[in-house]
Amino acid sequence: MSRQTVTFCLVFQVGMLVLVNHATPQDIVINESMASNSSTIADEDGDYEDWIELYNPGSETVDLTGWGLSDNEAQPFRWVFPPVTIDPGAYLLVWASGKNRAILGSPLHTSFSISASGEEVLLTNAIGVRVDEVILPPLPCDLSYGRLPDGEEAWYYFDQPTPGASNATIGYTEILAPPTFSAEGGWSPGDLTLTLSANHPSALILYTLDGSEPHPDAIGGGLEYLVNYFYPGEWVESVNLPRQNQTFVCDGPIFISDRSQEANDLSDIITTYRNAPTIWWNRPTSLIQKATVVRARAWPLTDTILPSQTKTATYLISPDGPSRYTLPVISVVSDANHLLGYEDGVYVEGKGYFDGGGSETAYVYTGNYWSNWEVPIHLELYEDDGSPGLSQNLGMRIHGGGSRSRPMKAFRLYARSEYDPSNLMHYRFFPEETYQPGGALDTYKRILVRLGGNLMNLITDAAVHRIMEPGRADVQKSRPVVHFVNGEYWGAANIRDRQDEYYLAYKYGIDPENIVLLDAPWGLGSSSMVEVGEPDDILLYRELYTFVVGNDMSDPANYAHVQTMIDFQSYIDYNVMFIYLNNIDWYGHKHFRYWRVRETSELPYQDGRWRMMVWDFDSSPRTADFDFLLNFIHPEGGGNGWNSGNPERTALLRNLLENPDFRNLFLNRFADHINSTFRPERISQIVQGVFDVLQPELSEHFTRWGYSGGSQSHVDSWINFANQRPAYQRQHIREHFDISGDIALTVDVSDPQHGHVRVNTIDITPETPGIPEATYPWTGIYFENIPVTVTAV
Repeated sequence: MSRQTVTFCLVFQVGMLVLVNHATPQDIVINESMASNSSTIADEDGDYEDWIELYNPGSETVDLTGWGLSDNEAQPFRWVFPPVTIDPGAYLLVWASGKNRAILGSPLHTSFSISASGEEVLLTNAIGVRVDEVILPPLPCDLSYGRLPDGEEAWYYFDQPTPGASNATIGYTEILAPPTFSAEGGWSPGDLTLTLSANHPSALILYTLDGSEPHPDAIGGGLEYLVNYFYPGEWVESVNLPRQNQTFVCDGPIFISDRSQEANDLSDIITTYRNAPTIWWNRPTSLIQKATVVRARAWPLTDTILPSQTKTATYLISPDGPSRYTLPVISVVSDANHLLGYEDGVYVEGKGYFDGGGSETAYVYTGNYWSNWEVPIHLELYEDDGSPGLSQNLGMRIHGGGSRSRPMKAFRLYARSEYDPSNLMHYRFFPEETYQPGGALDTYKRILVRLGGNLMNLITDAAVHRIMEPGRADVQKSRPVVHFVNGEYWGAANIRDRQDEYYLAYKYGIDPENIVLLDAPWGLGSSSMVEVGEPDDILLYRELYTFVVGNDMSDPANYAHVQTMIDFQSYIDYNVMFIYLNNIDWYGHKHFRYWRVRETSELPYQDGRWRMMVWDFDSSPRTADFDFLLNFIHPEGGGNGWNSGNPERTALLRNLLENPDFRNLFLNRFADHINSTFRPERISQIVQGVFDVLQPELSEHFTRWGYSGGSQSHVDSWINFANQRPAYQRQHIREHFDISGDIALTVDVSDPQHGHVRVNTIDITPETPGIPEATYPWTGIYFENIPVTVTAV
């Protein structure tokens, strides 16, 4: 039975959305609008923003001073025009960007944007009379909705928009709805028969099984692209072989069964090159699990209707159902040429490698995956019980530094209106986690899928971030999954937070436009370190740095001023995490960010103080040498000379340590963490727990990649580190700060029901990570002659 079958589809006629208020010839009208602008027209900043076009069909010039535009009927003057006129027969383009610019003689920008999922747009004159109103339908990317002819009552869709000019291109009366699938994607214990249907008499259904977007030009084979094949260890010349995306016309049921005994396909394409290729083996050593990906769209049989968006579903067939894997499953689907094609594939070395002089024996850093290309994908997530989760069109980019050259690639997922009208991912990726002010975080703009960085270890970084959660430096959440690419098993991975302005916005309730985010600044920094914000925002950091290094920090007044500029606990925790966990890939200029708001307020986290983010602890811990002095307190810039010669990287910390209050806070906060956050039993439990969750999937992961992703021996070395590191770290601290010894501080309470004790920055309760359930009496180790604050709560 062939899976290359099709059904002609019938669809219910969808009525065309029309103007609510009919315009008179003397009125200014809303003539055309776009709610998802990806490439149609850029504003003066180079941004592709939503836009609204006004048109004057009358015979007189109209003064728009004081007129209002809005997307809310209850607030007709959400944005007000400056003194501007519009001549007879003229067009006025207003950007619906949210930038709120109303300057005469400059491009106009409203204070709101337009939802691609559809909403109203209203035009109100200066005396409060509604002049025009249109209810925009859902608009796919780069399609506009406008009048044809200009100023008349009939509205059409345009795939060739004309912002600021006459609507003279072809107008379409409707957009087809995507086909209906008789079975939702996900797990099935056996074969199934899938029926596709449409709801329109003038439509047929096109579908694909190779992950590509259905298109008439690819029926029977088309859209040819090249894939480079090179087999490590065989020392043969690589060759470019043609492949084709293939579209089928649906004329009957599609029969879906387990494809795992079929030959491997995309997984046989090599995704890296090295001088010793057998070391970088990344083809499966046997047949791998496979799924069936069906992508379908309704295609019009008349030239007045636009085709539908593509619907995607992944079908996983196994008699074990969702218990086939112990983890959730994510399915990444895209045209294979976007992922693995020689010209455009972001997952391979490709043309960029060979154009840069690379070969099988000469490695260069010019491959496709070193680019920052973004490609469209569809993502599905199925929970470990088989229940469907997120299903959404997103953008994807390869993520990381040196890890891009590894066979397994980390990637970022981007929610944008050009892919999906929601413009966000509404899903609880980390259901057990809560955020300020105590609710679950279920809104994301970007997400990472990581595969262990350079070392391709799935355990370490995920475990370290869980260890560091009690700190005041922002860390990344983690959730292990199994993932498929275009229906082929691609191994285990970790879903992670993407730390950016949207992460901060949704976690702390901050306007993302008000966030300044700096990537690893040190010394005076540079504008290139401004990751989010304006180039001049580096001056906000320089203000902190120059004040600290240029003034006497032992002066209480100077110290008090610095406290208004940086969150000391967040800054101390950032240093403590890198030092204690022996992250040898830090160097004082990597894997941390400073963030703050630009415009301050009384709201939490909006005081204008710098706070810290940390990430990428794949190189932790240095378990082979517990006495390795990774300690950035040293004036030469690094411990044991491994990073000497960069004193600016440590100047901020060293100057702050001149103040006795900061010195005591630093040492006590460090000791607090050793006594709780880094308690050996806690670290051992976390690392073992991360491994235990992944362990059932690592054998199959090894079959796919030739790398295990982690092992019990690695966990055992972690446990050894957890047990030995406290003594070495205390020794380093005593030596550097000339402290004569340690003290054992024991606290007790007469009745735990009456309260608890706080020691420095930690509450001695079972709720504090690292504090045992049988809490009292509690003993912690601190440093002699360093005052400890004990509070009865």
